[in-house]
Amino acid sequence: MKFIVLLLLSLCMLPFSKERVLKLPSFIIPLLFWVIVGSVEYFFLLDNNVSSVLVFYALLSGVCIFLSTLFPVVLEASFTKELLIKVGLSLLLGLSFIYFGMIHGLFTGKDRYEAVHHKSEEISELITEKDTPFVVPPETARNKMKKVFGNIDQVSYYELGELTPQNVNGEFVYVAPIESSSFMKARKAGHLPGYITMSGTDPDAEAELHNGFKMKYAPSLYFRHNLERLVRKSEPSVIFKGEPTLEIDDDGTPYYVMTYGNFVSGRSGFDPKGVVVINPQTGKVQKYTTKDAPTFIDGVVNDETADYLNETFGTMVHGVFNSWFSNTDVKEPTFYGEYETVTPIFAKDGSMYYFTDFTSPKEEIDSALGYSLVNGRTGEVVYYSGKQIDGVMDSSGAVEVVDNSFKKEKWTGTMPVLYNIYGNPSWLVPVVDNGGLIRAYAVVSGTNAKVFASGTTIKEALKKYNTALEKKTAISKPSSEIGKEKTIEGEVLRVFKETREDDETIVYILLKNQETVFVVSSVDFIYSKFVEVNDRVKITYKETGQLEVAVSDFVNMNLNK
Repeated sequence: MKFIVLLLLSLCMLPFSKERVLKLPSFIIPLLFWVIVGSVEYFFLLDNNVSSVLVFYALLSGVCIFLSTLFPVVLEASFTKELLIKVGLSLLLGLSFIYFGMIHGLFTGKDRYEAVHHKSEEISELITEKDTPFVVPPETARNKMKKVFGNIDQVSYYELGELTPQNVNGEFVYVAPIESSSFMKARKAGHLPGYITMSGTDPDAEAELHNGFKMKYAPSLYFRHNLERLVRKSEPSVIFKGEPTLEIDDDGTPYYVMTYGNFVSGRSGFDPKGVVVINPQTGKVQKYTTKDAPTFIDGVVNDETADYLNETFGTMVHGVFNSWFSNTDVKEPTFYGEYETVTPIFAKDGSMYYFTDFTSPKEEIDSALGYSLVNGRTGEVVYYSGKQIDGVMDSSGAVEVVDNSFKKEKWTGTMPVLYNIYGNPSWLVPVVDNGGLIRAYAVVSGTNAKVFASGTTIKEALKKYNTALEKKTAISKPSSEIGKEKTIEGEVLRVFKETREDDETIVYILLKNQETVFVVSSVDFIYSKFVEVNDRVKITYKETGQLEVAVSDFVNMNLNK
């Protein structure tokens, strides 16, 4: 339908009068118009919707129609009518371009906001040291992948594509396609050999090369083997958002996926509806809704769409002009995400979400107003802003705390994510060196930067953080929701003492007939450093279900202290 409209407009570019001042063929302007249209369609792969005429071709059509008035003889009576008709049509097309291409979106902010499927919750699910969060930054994973990249035959023909987070058979990994490095090398290679995977939870794991595939269609290939050209030919009217990403099924077969949806009003806004799946080996293209998409696809909604949904949800609550001037109820996504403004994480059930924290548009405010998780399958935005989130520092503040803590080593924090750790909103931040290698993990309380712990592993960092939480009464109060306070007496079976740089002694006590390890700080209980095996002690603690807990009261009954 779009091309029928363009054809009618091009007919208006022909002169109505028989005689001409310029001795040029009358079809020269329509021909030039179609050359430009053909070039735009070929290189930009626009959708085949009539609305695209108003945005992409209205101004061009108006200019060409106006130029066609140069052909008739100026003094002919028929020219006056032609001039009036064509100038009027040119102005109408110009005004249409200005409105739909530049102005219309200014009045659809509220509509775009209402099109975002969202709900509010108090705080996200609890994580403890028993969980394995997705904490390997993309930079670290990419460096690992490059080490096995050299094992590819004719490696100079290829380059590493964009990383996609995914749950494959219960393991959280990054998947990166092997792409072509240039036009000539793509012709020599003929096809792409496969992809590389890397763990998203274990930075010490090695990347794995998966080759032996014959991927004939990819974003980096050309002409009829270009993936997006293949998809546009199969789905000419579908509205896409974002770039193609590679995902693999549970058998290891690679597929490219592209998020599609509808405009909200005119050609503004975006409402995700599903995904188009392409087999790069066969060229088969299949379209699915969000409900019907294959289960192995975690990113039915890609990161660019998630970024758009967050931006719209946060800033368009009362429309465009409010977001520009009064800022009533406006909250802005921060820019500490690893993909656009979002960071992928995985829930305990294996579902992928995109995390973003929101802050105030006012520069002097650096606390988070809340945070969101965008469901990678449905695009639903879940916004967390309960009482426990009040006053929580934003991601920039968390990274600053980590950077200052490792200033001597010149390590920096990256990929900050706000988790519900032991019932407290806490920032989990991987710490990397200049080469992107993970050196440590840091956990920072969202409400008190002094409650900070780090370790070489996630489990170590979380254990130390749990101890730090219990030491701070004000911070540990939310933990009462996890377990009740309990007092126990027993005989010491084993004891281990750790002396830190600030002369604080951490005492680890194991009682007879008990599995729990009790952690006592000499700062809080000065006589705890004298505990020995066979001493009888009285301990008060919160029963959290963890094997290692901090104590809130401690008495060595042998010393009566």
